[in-house]
Amino acid sequence: MKVLDGYWVKPFGTGMSCIDTVDAECPRGLSLEECMKRCEDSPYCNAGYHVSFDDLPLQSYCVPLNTIFYQNSNFLDNVIAPHNSTRLSADNGIHLRVFYNPERFPPDTNLLDTPYLFFSNTCFLVQDRGSLGRFYLHSDFTFYPFRETAMTVVLGQEGTLFFDFDQRITSRSSVYFIKNNEYSVLYYDRDTGVFSWRPYSASAYTYAFRDHPDGFVNEQEPFQLFNTRHDQFLSVDLTTNKLQWSDHKARYPLSFELDPTSVVNQFSRSNWKEMPRLFPQFWESLNEKQIPQFLCENFKNCLDRTAPPLPLPRAVWIVVLILGILTILVWLLIIVLVFTTQKGQGKQLPTTTAKQTAPR
Repeated sequence: MKVLDGYWVKPFGTGMSCIDTVDAECPRGLSLEECMKRCEDSPYCNAGYHVSFDDLPLQSYCVPLNTIFYQNSNFLDNVIAPHNSTRLSADNGIHLRVFYNPERFPPDTNLLDTPYLFFSNTCFLVQDRGSLGRFYLHSDFTFYPFRETAMTVVLGQEGTLFFDFDQRITSRSSVYFIKNNEYSVLYYDRDTGVFSWRPYSASAYTYAFRDHPDGFVNEQEPFQLFNTRHDQFLSVDLTTNKLQWSDHKARYPLSFELDPTSVVNQFSRSNWKEMPRLFPQFWESLNEKQIPQFLCENFKNCLDRTAPPLPLPRAVWIVVLILGILTILVWLLIIVLVFTTQKGQGKQLPTTTAKQTAPR
C-alpha cells in the first residue's frame, strides 16, 4: 500500500463510508499502518483511508474500502480530490490519509498516450490477414481492405446502455456493438444468418474475449469474440468476406482500431484535470450545474437520455401512402361534383327567367 498525501475524499454518505468497507464497518482505534495492513489482508481491498484526531476525544476511523465496486476504473480518478472540500482539516487537528495499491490503481491517470480500450470507445472492427493486409468491416457487414468508408461501432457494456468513460475493458468483460450515433445494437438472426441493427435491450448479443491474456484489452491486439449464450464465435466467411457466426474460431483473429476522429475516444483517455486543456473554450465558461449538460451535448453522456423513435416499418409507410392518395382522390371528386353542380345551376337560371318575362 502507498499513502497519497495532500488528497481528500468525501468520507460519509457518498459510497465511501463504513458500509462500503470489506466488512461493512469501520474499525476504530487502529493506526494508519494497522489500517493499511487490514486492507492488504483482504482480497477485496485495494484502497482506503484513515481518519485520526489530535485534540478530540475520538478514536481513529479505519476505512478499508471494498474496491470491487470500482471494477476496472481508476479509484484515484473517481473518488480522490486534490483539495479539501469538507470540514475535515488538519488545521483543526483532523488528519485524513488516503492509501492505495499502486499496482491496481496507477497514480498516473493521464491515459492519453495509452492503448487501453474503454467502454464508449468508437472503433473499427478489423481483421488482420497478414501479408494480405488489414480488412475493415463496412455497413453491409462485409470486410474490405480499406478504412476510408469503414463502419464504426461503439463498444457497449453488458447489461446496460449507460457506461462510464473511464471504464477500461478487460479480458473478462463482455461487450456488444452499438451503431454509431444511434441507440440500436448489432443483432444476429440465427435462422437466416443475417446481421441487422435493432433497438437496445438487456439481452443484447454480447461477446466475450478468447485467446487473450488476462488483463486490459488494448487497441489492435488480436482476439477471438465468443458468444457464450449460443456457443458461437464471431467470424468471417473468407469466400464472401461477410461477417458470420461460426462453431469455429476465425482463421484470422479480430481486433479493434480506434477512430482517430472521435472526441469521445480522447475524453476516455483523459481525466478531469485534462478537461481545461482539451476544451478550454468551453470549460472556462462552465459552472458546476452546466457540466452535466456539457457532457450530454458533447459526449452523449446523458443520464436521462432515451432512445430515438423507431422508424415505421415499410408496410406501414405503404398503407399511409395509399390512404393519402385515396384522401386526395376523394377531395378531388368532391371538388369536381361541387363545380359540376354549380355550373349546372348557372345554366338553368336564364331559361327560367326568359319563360317568366315572355309575352302571353
